[in-house]
Amino acid sequence: MPKPHRDEWEQSDAQPCGRAPLLDHDRLPLHTDKRWIVDNMGKRVKWACVNWAGAEQQDGVVGGLQFRKASDIAGSVVEMGFNCVRLPWSVASVLKPKVVQGEDLLRANKELIGRPTLEILDAVVHACTTAGLMVVLDNHMSDADWCCNDADENGLWHNDRWSEDDWLHAHLVMAERYAKEPLVVGTELRNELRSAWVGGQRRWPVWSGGAHNVDWSMAAKRAFHELLAKHPTGLLVIVDGLDYSTDFTGLRGREPLASMVQDAPGRLVLAPHSYPWFFPQMKVLQFEVVLRSSLDVSWGFLLQAGPSHGVPLWISEFGTFSDGRRAQGAGWFPWFIRYAWDHDLDFAYWRLDGTESRGRTQQFEAHESYGLLTSKWEVPQQTGPFWRGLHQLQELHSGPGVQCVPGPRPVAPMGSSLAWLVVAASSICTPACVGLLTW
Repeated sequence: MPKPHRDEWEQSDAQPCGRAPLLDHDRLPLHTDKRWIVDNMGKRVKWACVNWAGAEQQDGVVGGLQFRKASDIAGSVVEMGFNCVRLPWSVASVLKPKVVQGEDLLRANKELIGRPTLEILDAVVHACTTAGLMVVLDNHMSDADWCCNDADENGLWHNDRWSEDDWLHAHLVMAERYAKEPLVVGTELRNELRSAWVGGQRRWPVWSGGAHNVDWSMAAKRAFHELLAKHPTGLLVIVDGLDYSTDFTGLRGREPLASMVQDAPGRLVLAPHSYPWFFPQMKVLQFEVVLRSSLDVSWGFLLQAGPSHGVPLWISEFGTFSDGRRAQGAGWFPWFIRYAWDHDLDFAYWRLDGTESRGRTQQFEAHESYGLLTSKWEVPQQTGPFWRGLHQLQELHSGPGVQCVPGPRPVAPMGSSLAWLVVAASSICTPACVGLLTW
C-alpha cells in the first residue's frame, strides 16, 4: 500500500524523502531483514540500480569503453541518481577470458588494450566502486552472447558446453576475485530461468521436485552453501524466478519460502523481472487493475509473506523505450512505476547502454532504444514523463529507520486517458498517426 502523501504529513517534522543515497563504507556489510535490505545498524538500504551490459556478450567487454572512460561513465550513473550497477557476465567470459587487442572496444580506455577481459571487468568494477556505486554481479549466460530466448540453449544454469560444476566454479571465481571490493554487495545466481535444449531434449526448470538437472531450488541451495562458505558476511545472494523470472509461485506458502530463507539466512534476495510484452492479457481501460493482479499472483504475494518469512524483492530488470514516446510501453510503464513505488521496491533499470554490444541479433554500436545514455554514451536531457517516473522510483521512502515525507505518487505520464487512446489507436492507425499521438 502507498505511504501517506504530503498533505497527510502537515503536522510532521519529518523531512522530504530524497533519492536513495550512495552507500557509505561504514554502513557495510549488508544483510536482509524480512523484506528489506539493511545496513550493519539495521537501517534500510535501497538498491536503485541500472544495468551496464556487454561483458556477458561475445566480446566479453562492457559497452561504451570506446566512447568514454569507464570512470566517466560511472560518474554519469551517479549524476542520473542511481546508487548501484548490475553487471552481467557469462560462464565463458570467466572460465575462458580473452585478450582484447583491437581499439574498437577500448578507444577511450587505451590503457586496457592487450588485457584479458576479466582484467577489463576489474577496471570497470573499480571505476564503479570508486564513484561510490554498489555493484551486483549477474550470471546472465553460460555462453558469451546476447540473451534471451527459448532457443539460445542458455535457459538453465548449464548446457551441453558448460556444466553445473562449471557454473558454480565461475561463481566462486568471481566471489573470490571481488572479495576485497566491499561495494560488490551481491551476486545473482542466474538470469531469467526458462526452457532450454540440453542433451538433445527440451527441458523446463522447476522450483523443486524435478530431476537434478532441472531442479532450480536444489542448484540454488548448492550455490548458497558454496558462496556463503567463501563469503561468511557481506555478499547477498540473489535468485531469479522461472519463465524469464516472472514466476515465483513455486515459493507460495510458508514452507517453501522458509526453506530458502533458512539456507541463506539474512542473505537471500529474490529478483523478478518485468517488461510490457509479459502482459499480452492487458486490455484498454484495464491497465492498472490487470497489471497489479498479474504481478500479485506471479511474485507480489511475497511482499505479504508474513513478518517471519518475508524476503527482499529486487526488480533486477525492467525497461521500455527511453524516449518515452513509443506506444508499446504507454499502458505498462506508468502503472509498473506506480506499483514499484507503492511498495518502494529495489530495482535495476534495463539498461544504461547507449549502443549495442556484439551478439546474436545485436549489431555492434547500433543505437540502443532502451538505453539511458545517448549513442555517444553521454547523459541526455533528463526531462519528460519517462525520466520523471524513473526519478520517482529512485526515492527511498519506506523501511527500517526511514522517516521522511514521501513525494507525490506516480501517475500515468501522458494522462491515463491519452495513454489508453494511444494503445487503442495503434491497432487501427498508421505509424505516422501513432507517432503524432505519442509525441
